[in-house]
Order: sequence, then structure tokens, then C-alpha cells
Amino acid sequence: MEIILKNPDFEDGLEYWYGKGCKLSLVDSSMFKEISTKYIAVATDRTSEWQGVEQDITGKLGAYKEYKVSAIVRINGSMFSAHVLATLWTKNEAGEEKYITLAK
Repeated sequence: MEIILKNPDFEDGLEYWYGKGCKLSLVDSSMFKEISTKYIAVATDRTSEWQGVEQDITGKLGAYKEYKVSAIVRINGSMFSAHVLATLWTKNEAGEEKYITLAK
């Protein structure tokens, strides 16, 4: 299976990754047994559910193709659950934006 994302395991730090509406930092994942990668990205200073980790994949997806999305998400603080979405943001030639939920 072709990997669409660049630096999906954060081995090159936060290169190609951005915080959409939040701060993004990198943390050593050795304290988490269920994570097999060396680093994890942490989104902080979020004030809305749409804010989080993002990467530009313009020109990498094709019509009528199937893609697999997976992630490990942890929450911190007093929350016991969270609403987590994988979202595709698109913008057409007229500048109209659309958000498509890929997974919940």
C-alpha cells in the first residue's frame, strides 16, 4: 500500500506537519507501550474541535480510489472521552472550501 503522508511517523521531526489553529510539538513516545514509533505529535492550545494536526496532501489523491486512514489518539487532562475526526479539507478553483469527514 502506498503511503500518502510524508514523515508519517515523525522520524524527521515535524517536517511536513502543521498545527491547524493550535500549537504543535513533538514528544518522545517511549512512555506509551502501545505506540511503536519513536515520536508523537502533540496538539495544544486547542479551543475548538476542528483544531489539530494537519498535512497538505494536495495532488496526492485520485478519484475512485480507496484510502486507509489510521491514527492513535490520546487525550490529556480531566476529559474521559473526546470527539475525534479525520477530515479532508478541499478548496476548488472558485475558492470554495469544503470539509469532508473521513473517519470518526
